[in-house]
Amino acid sequence: MPTPSRPGMRTLIAALLLGAAWLAVLTPSPSHAQDDELGPVYVMQITGPIDLGLAPYVDRVVAEAEDAGAMAIIVEIDTPGGRVDAVIQMRDALLDADVRTIALVDSTAYSAGALVAIASDEIYMTPGAVMGAATPVLGGTGEVADEKTISAVRAAFEAAAEENGRNPQIAAAMVDTRIEVEGLVTGEELLTLTASQAIEF
Repeated sequence: MPTPSRPGMRTLIAALLLGAAWLAVLTPSPSHAQDDELGPVYVMQITGPIDLGLAPYVDRVVAEAEDAGAMAIIVEIDTPGGRVDAVIQMRDALLDADVRTIALVDSTAYSAGALVAIASDEIYMTPGAVMGAATPVLGGTGEVADEKTISAVRAAFEAAAEENGRNPQIAAAMVDTRIEVEGLVTGEELLTLTASQAIEF
């Protein structure tokens, strides 16, 4: 994975997210910064389409962070989504992690990217960022998947939300247009949250 393109800004964001931690340098992923008292902070980058190659990467970063006694893993997300089978593995790795996980939605967390964020312990969004729009589609045609697939993906979103103390109905509304959340989305449209909506709801 490439070195973060904006290390100064990301270092500042990481320091703000982690309170007293001072993060001096971010190195190529799995990147980490060491604070003598608080331990390392790892940075995991989920960018571009999510494919099966990302699942073992997430497993590896989580395992290394746990072995290092890391204070946290910051999960930088900017993705249009991707494969359901890959993101289910990634979701499980994040939910099972013994390290604090912090999602940072830096622009877009569509589809599978939204599930990565929901599976993290905490979610932060940069100004203008969005997350949601997660109805599964058929890869070859782009058509909406069948009811069985939608139900399975909706359940994966709901379970991740429940595990982390979030509203499962909001997670479900990102997948299924029939889910209504009063004051946020009708039962006829797919939910995509802005940063301000995420804070409010």
